[in-house]
Amino acid sequence: ILFISGAQRSGTTMVEQILNTHPEFYITHELDWLHVLNCVNGAIYHPRHTSRRVLQFNGDYISLIEILYKRSTTKEISVIGDKLPNYVYSFDVLHKFFPGAKHLFCLRNPLDVVNSMISRAYDRKIGLDRGWDVDLDLETMCSKVNDAYENFLKFRDAHPDEIYVIKYEKITQNPIPEMDLLSKFIECSNNFDVRSIKPGKKSREYL
Repeated sequence: ILFISGAQRSGTTMVEQILNTHPEFYITHELDWLHVLNCVNGAIYHPRHTSRRVLQFNGDYISLIEILYKRSTTKEISVIGDKLPNYVYSFDVLHKFFPGAKHLFCLRNPLDVVNSMISRAYDRKIGLDRGWDVDLDLETMCSKVNDAYENFLKFRDAHPDEIYVIKYEKITQNPIPEMDLLSKFIECSNNFDVRSIKPGKKSREYL
């Protein structure tokens, strides 16, 4: 099981797309496994008598999600996971319900991250980007980047073998050796197609 996280605009979507080029990987786009857990628990308990179980579920969320994934694709998959930047704020919860899962933390120059946030916010205001629904001020943007990194450091200190840092600048400039290292962390073959990776672009400078 893999979780991809990091501050918004740090390359999480790019990493998700790269991983999905592997024939045995199925990484969903912001499915939000914690939301799935809430839905499962909502189905288990009586809608009005919340202490009464309707279904006798033993709490094996991993097996349940594996079934959902494997029945959603025709590929023979061996690695499943989800990409959601906000997982960086829920490391402890994910560790509790999915022990042994591996985490990929995407790290990018914070100035470029904030600049990219400003760029998307600007595009949204002029109607060019309907996918960006977060209207953040500059201080909040900087705080989110800082909080993401601090949460990463805290989790890495507690579980160093469960998290790996993917640096945006390295993977966009020289992807092959970076994917070799990532494959060793995941313990899989390096059958990723990196041809879609484009060299890092210079952000539009609103700062």
